[in-house]
Amino acid sequence: MDSFFDQLSEKVNAQEMIRANGQAESEAMEAVRAQVTEYKTCLDRMTGICQELGGIRDQMAALPDHQAEGCVSDAAIADLKSRLEELTKESDERLQRIAQLQESLEGKMGSRDDFHNECVRLYRNVQSVVKEETEKTSEALTAEVKALSGRSKVTLFFAVMGFLMGTAAAAVTVLIHFGVF
Repeated sequence: MDSFFDQLSEKVNAQEMIRANGQAESEAMEAVRAQVTEYKTCLDRMTGICQELGGIRDQMAALPDHQAEGCVSDAAIADLKSRLEELTKESDERLQRIAQLQESLEGKMGSRDDFHNECVRLYRNVQSVVKEETEKTSEALTAEVKALSGRSKVTLFFAVMGFLMGTAAAAVTVLIHFGVF
């Protein structure tokens, strides 16, 4: 009977392994979702920077017309150029960061398939272990039932014999009471 409880505890361990694998897979998916969110945030910021750069380019395109009229000072032009250089530099940095995130995300997506395949392989291994343990438990229980059925046949024999002896004793007592013996 102890072996039955040992096998039962091994089944519980297999179920815990399956639950742990599911939890690890969900944590990995959360990490990928977080990276996707970060990637989208960078793209939104990049879009804002590009729009701002477009506005500055429009202003600079309009500058030669105003400069010819003498309306725009050299300081304003220098300020716009320095701001454009800052935004261009920041834009380049963001593009590099987006490229890094994209490569990382693509790497994660590739490893996600590997992770999924590994989880499927592990699930099948756990499933086969549980199946084997179920078969062993079934065989052990069958052997115990056979052993108990042999004992129960002996017990049944003695019970029937006891019943017959008791019935015979009761019949003799009744017959003695009626004076037949």
